[in-house]
This record gives sequence, C-alpha cells and structure tokens, in this order.
Amino acid sequence: MAGNIRTIGHHLEYKVITAWDLGYQDKTAIWFAQQIGDQIFIIDYYENSKQPITHYINYVMAKPYVYSHHIIPHDAYQNHLNSEFSSAEQMRRACMLVHKAKTGQVIEGINTAR
Repeated sequence: MAGNIRTIGHHLEYKVITAWDLGYQDKTAIWFAQQIGDQIFIIDYYENSKQPITHYINYVMAKPYVYSHHIIPHDAYQNHLNSEFSSAEQMRRACMLVHKAKTGQVIEGINTAR
C-alpha cells in the first residue's frame, strides 16, 4: 500500500465526479474525484457545516472543473422545512446532473473515509 497517497493534479481531459455527505449540524463533506482507467483519484475535498445547500452548490459550481455527475445520498431527495425544494431539486435547478447513491454505498463510503 505504500505510495498510494500522493499529490496529483487535476487532469483537464477527464471529467470530475463529486460525492456528497450532507449534514447541517454535523459537517457536509464533498469529495471531488476523477476516474482514469480503472483508478479513482480524489483531487479535491470540501467540508463545512450549518450552511444552506445553495452555499455548497455555489462552491462546487465555482470550481474550474467540468463535471460528469454528482452522487448524493437518499436524504437529499426529501423536502426540509426551511426550503420549498429538496436539495436534489435545488441541485437540478442549478443544472447539476445528480445520481442517488445506493444506501449501502453511502454507509460503506463513509466508513471507508473515516
């Protein structure tokens, strides 16, 4: 496993995929990745807390990346009291292509990242 963690650059010829773990009191985390062949490279990461979904959408869209799609958890499709639209719908309205992660994938990914 030695040498698996290193600094790499963003490859302009490959699109970026994001994976989101949404939170409000706890942190929202966003991983930015590129798949090159059979390898996945994490090229960027962002986390914050107590921010509305629009904050995260604006942050992601301000990056210089061309996106393939955004993987979001199942709870992103639920409406919350403080918004007329779900997080997923707000992301779609910002022209973001979203895919719902399978529940097992989310839990497995969170535990792997920890």
